[in-house]
Amino acid sequence: MSRIVLLCALYALLTLVTASPTLTLSKKLAVIRENTAKTEYLSEVNCSDPDNDPTTAVITNVSPSTTACGSCFVLLTCPTSTNKCLQYKTGQGTLDYSITPSYLFTIECRDNKETPDSEVVEVRVIPNSPPYFDPYVLYDAGSISVSGGPTTIIKDVNAIDPDGDTIEYSMVVSPSSSSANYKIDKTTGVIKPLIDMRKECRPDISFSVYISDGKNKVGPLVIDRNITGANVAPIATNLNTIVQIPETTTGTVFEMVVVDNPSDTVTFTTTADNTPGFNQFTFPSSVSGGSVKITAAALDYEKKELRETNINIQFTDGYCTSPTYKLTLRVIDVNEPPSISPTILPLTMCEGKIQIENGFTLTDPDESDYWTWSFEPPRDDFQIDPQTGAIKSVVDYDLDKAGLQNKLENLVVKVKDKGYLPNKNEPQGTATVALTLNDCNDNAPVFDTQFVENLEPTECTPAGTILGSKLKATDKDSSFNQNNVIEYSGSGGAVAVNANGDLVVLEVLPAGTVLTFEAYAFDKGKVPGPLKSKNPCVVSVAFKPCPTTPPPVVVVTATPAAATTSKTSSSSSSSSINSLLPWIIVASIAGAFMLGLLIFMVCRYGQLCGNACKNWNCGKDCCRPKPKRQRILVRSRSNERIFF
Repeated sequence: MSRIVLLCALYALLTLVTASPTLTLSKKLAVIRENTAKTEYLSEVNCSDPDNDPTTAVITNVSPSTTACGSCFVLLTCPTSTNKCLQYKTGQGTLDYSITPSYLFTIECRDNKETPDSEVVEVRVIPNSPPYFDPYVLYDAGSISVSGGPTTIIKDVNAIDPDGDTIEYSMVVSPSSSSANYKIDKTTGVIKPLIDMRKECRPDISFSVYISDGKNKVGPLVIDRNITGANVAPIATNLNTIVQIPETTTGTVFEMVVVDNPSDTVTFTTTADNTPGFNQFTFPSSVSGGSVKITAAALDYEKKELRETNINIQFTDGYCTSPTYKLTLRVIDVNEPPSISPTILPLTMCEGKIQIENGFTLTDPDESDYWTWSFEPPRDDFQIDPQTGAIKSVVDYDLDKAGLQNKLENLVVKVKDKGYLPNKNEPQGTATVALTLNDCNDNAPVFDTQFVENLEPTECTPAGTILGSKLKATDKDSSFNQNNVIEYSGSGGAVAVNANGDLVVLEVLPAGTVLTFEAYAFDKGKVPGPLKSKNPCVVSVAFKPCPTTPPPVVVVTATPAAATTSKTSSSSSSSSINSLLPWIIVASIAGAFMLGLLIFMVCRYGQLCGNACKNWNCGKDCCRPKPKRQRILVRSRSNERIFF
């Protein structure tokens, strides 16, 4: 019994000496908001050892580790105890619920001796809640009195954030040109005007309000406000115009019409680009009865610097200013007829659709005039643009149908200016377009037949032979500028078409060879240029064997005829011999001389060749067979022995 107690005591002692560290957590599940901007203590870590060994608490694993805020959490000393706390530190990363809604941290308690103890803490990220308008509406309509000023509250916008975040207000004004006239307090949401509402100069205004907690932006809340009794700027109904004033005009030259509240006093300002021209006219100081009468005394068109004055005009009722209007006062001359030069304009063109740009120079003493062109008398086959004077034909001129090479058309044109008064029989400018229409090359050649066949040269047909068939094409154009002069071209290698349309054998091919090729016709027209036949003529050539040579024909001739023929032949032969006799004599003498020369050469050199071994070195070639070589001893004068 005592042994058992002793063993138990020993076991207890050993257990106490080797006890592992222990780890306890205040929270195994902690939460944190994703917009947290301060340090948060999430869970207290109690790391101890029964043996009182020194212990250390560490984070051994973070899951997930590859996030934007994996390093945002650390173990630091708790503010109220000596234990460690799992803390969130700002500025180390970004908490984002949409990326990582939850983190798992494995924490170990170690004493560097026994097996460490570990626990897992889960930290869940609570998504931020966006703010919302109170009341929760997105449209608000109302009105503003025109008598309102900077102290008037247009709208007090309220909003709530469920997380208690600070809300910031912002606003967009429509139209944007009024943006500087209003403001919204970014912390309270109160909208106020910055101007006297009479200066708004429009009947309504709209605000789009947004709220933000730094994380979420909500809106817009659209706030529309009608301006009761809104002031509007004066309106000129007949400006942005050009007023043409004859130089003989005096008194009122133009009256500007202005619309505004009858109770308002409307004034205007003017600026001009031509001070001398502006000083020709007189303006009142203000609008009277809804109009402004502009008067002039004596205008002079001949003074070029006074002919045109551009004036910018703005009206105001003291609060609202109109847009800038433009008024051009232009002094014009009395009407004078235009003139055209040259009086005759010669032109040469091709047949077909005629297009003629205005080639005349138009002169009109009147300033800023405009003109109308027409034919005199009117024509049905041509049209003239009344604004530009350009001429075009109504019909498609085809001289080929009429068999003409050219045709002359005299087109008489006239022009009248804007001041022309027919009832006063005022003069007009006239001129003539002498238009010569030429037959131009507008028709391509056309083959009379599209196929040429049954051409059968033989193996015996000489190169250069012209075959029987000939290509033929016609051209509807006239002979003007060689429009209907046709040449031909085409080749199948051994057979070709020459310029005249003949089919020529260039090379003889074996019997049974068939050539097929295309030939084209080209005219020699110059304007706009030569034309090629649209479709070819197909040529087919088949080579045949040589024909069998027929036996010689024996011709039996009557005796009288033979005698006559023989006599004539004899006489002819005698005459020919007589004419060649001198040449025969000369040739005979030359032949005799050459024969004698040959005999002399044989006699002179033949014996020498036969006795060559007696007089020459026998080692050389000779006319007879070489003798056998022998060694011959010869003594020289110096008694030297020399062997040969």
